[in-house]
Amino acid sequence: MRNELEKRIGRVVTIIYADRRSGFTKRRIKLLGVEGNAVKAFCLERLAPRTFLLPSILAVEAYAPPAERRPRRESAGGYHALRR
Repeated sequence: MRNELEKRIGRVVTIIYADRRSGFTKRRIKLLGVEGNAVKAFCLERLAPRTFLLPSILAVEAYAPPAERRPRRESAGGYHALRR
């Protein structure tokens, strides 16, 4: 896990980690560094710097922003023509 995180320093990733209450949390973070068992990051959900414990991080994946929706073309009258 450490290697995966170190490769992505400076990038936005999504992590899943075990929180203090034995629950699971998914966060989108910008990785700032890995120091010992601590992962320094800026949490994009809380808009604040955070430190995550490396052993608590269960998964990491590159963040892919949602695809932009293109406006739909409309035919005359605002309706889409049906093809038969």
